[in-house]
Amino acid sequence: MNYSQNEPSHFPFLIMFLFSFLIFSCTPTAIPPSPSITSTPQPAIATQPASPTTTIELDQEEVMQLWHRLSPSDFGLEDHAIFCLDWSPDGSRVAAGDSIGSLIVWDAPSGNIIHHLPSDRRILDCDWSGDGEVIVSASGPDLWLWDAVGGLPLDRLSGIGGLIKGVTISPDSAMVASWAAGEKSGRVWSIVTGEHLLALPHTHELDRLAWSPDSTAIASSTREQLVTVWEITYGQKIIELSHNGIVLDLAWSPDGLLLMVGHSEGLTIWDARTWAEGPIMELGVESARTVEWSPDGEWIAIESSWLPSTIEVWDVMNQTRVYSLATLGGYLFDLSWSPDGSWLAAGFNDSTVAIWDMKTGIWVGIGRHETDDVELAAWSPDSRTLATADDVGIVNLWQLSQ
Repeated sequence: MNYSQNEPSHFPFLIMFLFSFLIFSCTPTAIPPSPSITSTPQPAIATQPASPTTTIELDQEEVMQLWHRLSPSDFGLEDHAIFCLDWSPDGSRVAAGDSIGSLIVWDAPSGNIIHHLPSDRRILDCDWSGDGEVIVSASGPDLWLWDAVGGLPLDRLSGIGGLIKGVTISPDSAMVASWAAGEKSGRVWSIVTGEHLLALPHTHELDRLAWSPDSTAIASSTREQLVTVWEITYGQKIIELSHNGIVLDLAWSPDGLLLMVGHSEGLTIWDARTWAEGPIMELGVESARTVEWSPDGEWIAIESSWLPSTIEVWDVMNQTRVYSLATLGGYLFDLSWSPDGSWLAAGFNDSTVAIWDMKTGIWVGIGRHETDDVELAAWSPDSRTLATADDVGIVNLWQLSQ
């Protein structure tokens, strides 16, 4: 069609119409907010944004300084690999158990040894009671109960022959639970009387136990796809929880209402008030080998992949990823949230200790041990000091400058 110079052309209007249509069609549709987890009976698949809210730069504001390097050899003892590390509830002392059966209690302010408590087998785990009066250590097939103040043995609880892999004291400081290599049954003991209270039988070797915060229930797992929750009074099963992958870690929320299960196919969170209705959150990640609740129970930190390790922080209520934390690409050994929720620390196999600020996700501090593996990390109760242990028996105490 031909147009004279005096006739208006319709072509510009056509261009404007097409441009408006494209703008309108590309406008994102608002997504309603995720419902509260307490009102969602069906499993929810957590949202994984394509571009996580994260800081991946390695420029750091150094907030951690080495305070004490604690070496047993400085006190006439031998340095050996450390398998457990725990603070006293008042933050004045640190206990560490090593591969030759020594439980060493350090005075944090001075860096001196208070107690050297020897046993006859390697100590694979230890735990300090919440009242600060007792330290329990796993030595060979036995549990040793120590007076945390006087440094004297209170009791020796004999197992059934398996090398005890783990111990955990109930939050009310009344009981201690253990699991051992080759044993298909967990065991619960009275700390006060030394009496064996309960056996928790399984069909395969027990791998992990986790107390509920009110000490009325305990969750257990084997290297299978099941988690069993037990009530403590009579040792009866409350429920068995099935997962798609092999269970790797367990953690109760601080209020005891939720149970987080890390497994080889991802992460699952259950509501203890509605077990039978299924999980309330499922997160598909490469592997949730290590899982940690924030102290307020609102966020979780997980190792979402390994070799190299990737650490992610998620908001549980909104089921969205908050941070994907920068690392140097090492293999993660331990992950620890500070009691005030301000910091997340991790130890790696490349000798590094890292601290992230949980207000920003920024990597704010890095420290190094002289050996390759930083296998344990534990915060002091006031969140001002981080204890880390390496594979040759050295404990470093790092203080925060902020």
